[in-house]
Amino acid sequence: MTQFASFTIPPGKLCAIVASIVTLGTSALVALAAAAIIAATYVLSLALNALGELAHTISTLYGHSDSFTQLLILVLVTIALWKCGKLFVRPSRKA
Repeated sequence: MTQFASFTIPPGKLCAIVASIVTLGTSALVALAAAAIIAATYVLSLALNALGELAHTISTLYGHSDSFTQLLILVLVTIALWKCGKLFVRPSRKA
């Protein structure tokens, strides 16, 4: 028959261990939430910057082109806006 050593933690020490684990977990959660917010802000900023650059490029092309190309750009932009509008409006109608 084997004897096992009794492993006991005093109540004060156990409370300190649990408190340190909860504190560490909470601080890790706060850091993770802050990192997620910063990453989402960065991605949104990048997307808005890309949209602005695209609009600037299209407007520059429109300003320096002949009338047929201007008409073609207007048609293509209208089609793109129509498709994006249908994509965003359709989910709101189902609700």
